Amino acid sequence: MSCFMLPKKFSDHLNFYTRNFRWGGDPEYRGIHWASWAKLSLTKSHGGMGFRDFRAFNLALLAKQAWRLFKFPNSLCAQLLKGIYFPSSDFLSAGRGRRASWAWSSILQGRDLLRKGLRWQVGNDQSINFWEDRWIPSSSNFKPVSLKPDGCQVQWVGDVINSTHAVWDRDKLLGIINHKDVSNISVIPVSSEGQADTLI
Repeated sequence: MSCFMLPKKFSDHLNFYTRNFRWGGDPEYRGIHWASWAKLSLTKSHGGMGFRDFRAFNLALLAKQAWRLFKFPNSLCAQLLKGIYFPSSDFLSAGRGRRASWAWSSILQGRDLLRKGLRWQVGNDQSINFWEDRWIPSSSNFKPVSLKPDGCQVQWVGDVINSTHAVWDRDKLLGIINHKDVSNISVIPVSSEGQADTLI
């Protein structure tokens, strides 16, 4: 009855470290058992330790901050940064500047990641460049696969929308792009309420 028992939580932790010490190498060898970060950051079910990739995690947080600055340009933080770093442009096209702070340089890294995931959601106006912008969800790079034909007058997505009926002008589309692009574009809903094109 005088047997000493470890609390369950402590015992679990001890077992965890013992198991993973053995996993790291020969338990008879008393040196440090090194493992690559790639292996340590694998999930436990795949033989790793489940550590987070802190660089990727940090970059994701910076991209989230960049998204907030982009979506809420009238916030105090966005207005302050605009006044200092991009008074005559918008956040997505702002440069680094000659005397950029560490915080601003970090936010720009997040913005670069954010740009890779941004695409346009079609509304019913003239903000989206038909050939250059990313706007077709079912296309591999969100752009038309077809090349712009010589003499093509279509420049904006709004140029191929019948705004009276809020539908795509299929005849106009068939005249400038291939059938696959027409099919991909035809399933995109068009706003019937005059909503603006939006970056998402």
